[in-house]
Amino acid sequence: MFAERCGVKKLTQYNYEKSERHPDAGYLIAAKALGVDLNYVMTGERSDEASALDVVRDEEEATLLTTFRHIPGETREVAQRTLAAMAEKKAARHRA
Repeated sequence: MFAERCGVKKLTQYNYEKSERHPDAGYLIAAKALGVDLNYVMTGERSDEASALDVVRDEEEATLLTTFRHIPGETREVAQRTLAAMAEKKAARHRA
């Protein structure tokens, strides 16, 4: 559940969505880590970063993204760490 992943209870999330309460910085940081475009949440306008994320270069990237979206959260974290480590390893080779 989104509320839990942001560190709040379901009722708190409901209150945020109904504008009865405003989220604190910790909640917003957690939401951003989950991919929420905070600029859009605050202003209704997408940030350049979010627009860039909406672009998929080819079918291979589309397949990767679709697969990623359908795996459970814990598996996503493993996939993210694995891909980040592989990218860093490649970057380190290029720096050497």
